[in-house]
Order: sequence, then C-alpha cells, then structure tokens
Amino acid sequence: RSAHLPRNEADIVINIDRPERGPYLISKLLDYRLGLFAAEPYLSSRTAPQRLADLKDHQFISYVAEMEPAKDLPTCESVPNTTRPVIRSTSLSAQKVAVLSGCGIALLPNYGGDNEPLLRAVLPDLVNFRKTYYMLMPEEARKVPRISTVWKSRKEAFRNRLTDS
Repeated sequence: RSAHLPRNEADIVINIDRPERGPYLISKLLDYRLGLFAAEPYLSSRTAPQRLADLKDHQFISYVAEMEPAKDLPTCESVPNTTRPVIRSTSLSAQKVAVLSGCGIALLPNYGGDNEPLLRAVLPDLVNFRKTYYMLMPEEARKVPRISTVWKSRKEAFRNRLTDS
C-alpha cells in the first residue's frame, strides 16, 4: 500500500495522485503513458486484436479492484470491450510477469512495456492513457536538511533522466 503523508508514514512520497489540499510541497516529476501489452506467445496463440471490439475475445490481467494504488488510475476495465480479468494482483511487477508468461493482456506503463523485447503493444493508437508522477512532502519538512537534500536529489535525478532519454 502507499504511504500517507497526513499520517506521518513517510517524509517524501512519489505518487500518481496529486492531493487536492494540504500543507504540501508538490513537484511534478514526469508524465507517462499506459497502454495494453501482451507477450508474443500469447498473441501468436490467438488472433491479435485489430480493433477495440476484438478485445472481448481475450484474457486480461489487472489490479485487485479494492486495492488499486491510486484513484483514477486506468485499469483494463477502463478499456471498452475488455472482459473480467483472469488474474488480479496488487503488484504491477506481478502483472507484468503474468503477461510475460502468456496469461493475457494488461494495461502497463509504456516505460515498462516498451523496454521489454518479449512484449508487444496492443492497439497503441486506440488505448493510450496519460498519467503524472508527483513528489510530495509536508511544507515543514523543507526545513529539515536531510529531507530537503533527498528532495533536491530526487528532482535532479528525474530531470537528468528526462534529458538523457
């Protein structure tokens, strides 16, 4: 589960959800996209989807509905014509392993799917969600040197990662 700043469970949180209120310092780290991905063996064992209507004939992997890591996070169920997932997991890594094992199609971040040679994007022009990662910390934490040092370090690391790509 995610750590919660209001409960003092962490000093800094990197999250998909941007808080609507609160005494937080918030920094947008980066935007990313999510798309459908399947392993080549899965797609070669059946007809690969060519349009959204074709998705009804496929198996899906998704989050446990009550334990999604962020509100408004798109899941397979957000995509028209998908069927009830055959595998559900609270772990994105477990979902990716299930896809790599040929169990079905999952909605994965493009940064995880595009860099995996065994995965193929499914309907990338039709299924493409955009989300953002934010870094948050309580306002009063900026005065704590060890916390502000980590904050600056993480911001710089993300900035460098974006310019290197």
